[in-house]
Amino acid sequence: MLPTPTRGLAAAPYPSPVQSPAAPAASSRAMPAASRVAPELDRLQVHARERNSASSRAYISSESRPAASRGAPRAVENEGIIRRFNRGKTGVDDVLRVTTACIIKLGDDHEGARACLEALQRCRHPQTGETVFPSTVTYSAAISACEKAARADDALSLFAHLQQHGPDRGVFPNTITYSAAISACEKAGRADDALSLFAHLQQHGAARGVLPNTITYTAAISACEKGNRRGETGRLLDDGITAGIFRPSLGFSAGKNMLDLHENAILISPAPSGRPAGAHPAVARAIFDRLLGQGVIDQTTRFVVGQHGQGSLQAAIDACMRQQGWVPVHPHNAQGRPNIGLLVAAPASASADGTGGTSTGRPAWASIPAPASAAGAGERDSPAPSPAGTQTHRQPLPGGARQADPPGAGSASAISWADKVRRAPASRK
Repeated sequence: MLPTPTRGLAAAPYPSPVQSPAAPAASSRAMPAASRVAPELDRLQVHARERNSASSRAYISSESRPAASRGAPRAVENEGIIRRFNRGKTGVDDVLRVTTACIIKLGDDHEGARACLEALQRCRHPQTGETVFPSTVTYSAAISACEKAARADDALSLFAHLQQHGPDRGVFPNTITYSAAISACEKAGRADDALSLFAHLQQHGAARGVLPNTITYTAAISACEKGNRRGETGRLLDDGITAGIFRPSLGFSAGKNMLDLHENAILISPAPSGRPAGAHPAVARAIFDRLLGQGVIDQTTRFVVGQHGQGSLQAAIDACMRQQGWVPVHPHNAQGRPNIGLLVAAPASASADGTGGTSTGRPAWASIPAPASAAGAGERDSPAPSPAGTQTHRQPLPGGARQADPPGAGSASAISWADKVRRAPASRK
């Protein structure tokens, strides 16, 4: 946790979750159960405090950081607006606006972001004595910087600091704050912490109109997968359906026996896009497992995976099919070309060259080499492949044209709040 403020930010104890105002109870599928939310969150905060106490005491403030250190220009900009405020030349809103912009520009420089946040403790208006406390947006930006740097403990300590000192000043975490903190836990594979935050949001957020959105659910599902808690992903999907995030069909069409894994088929309110984006691989795997366990999909189902990012969505479903003993192939269209955006299971009786069952002898599908990562039974326990390291099974388009990769579509990396927040439906932020 951040050191106890001594200037400008008067220490104010934050009531524990069990003392929070009554709010509509979380769904019975919330993880962990509502009765466990308070102790789980207390454990999360204590863990973060213990892991960060030494580094917090030894932290070098932005005033004394070497000029050549990373993020120094942004810290100088932050210091400049603070000096103007301390001379009575500007107001609180300008200080917060500049500080937030400074933190966002720092990207994954979590130390620079923390320096900007701590520098606000030196603010005091000469005429009014007014001080500056970070806003929800400023806190969210700093937590996002920790998330981008894969610093889960730092993100959780900032979240705990907001909870402890924010309420007396009317500053509370919003959906973006929760999503950034959950995403930080997701990157660290800390499913228990991610689920504790998610359950706390469900239990206490509704009273203030703060609800989980697509990004929150995706980060929580991915955290469960990385933290070997895949049994929880189905309940998260069910909860998301109840909350109006996921479509009840989860992209499956019974009439066509086809599972479409694009966001516009899965989500109630997908982000506007000229080209439908593919689902996050962790969500796609969760949907595959859920529908397979319910007997909705089988070896005859067609899977629409599109051509996205580095092929991570296709690789995820390819691996799911192989784990069932199915051989994924690309069916050929009427022109005899493989449909790269579609996966089906090759019939067990078909010939290896794909000519079985055709009267013309022309291949009915294009086979796909098995990726090395899909060969072992424990592949699902490994982290989702990153865009840079994903093996792709995409084939060249006719004429040698390359397939376009829309930015971020189908990415298997952890959800980044700063990168994805613009795509979240406005009604769910």
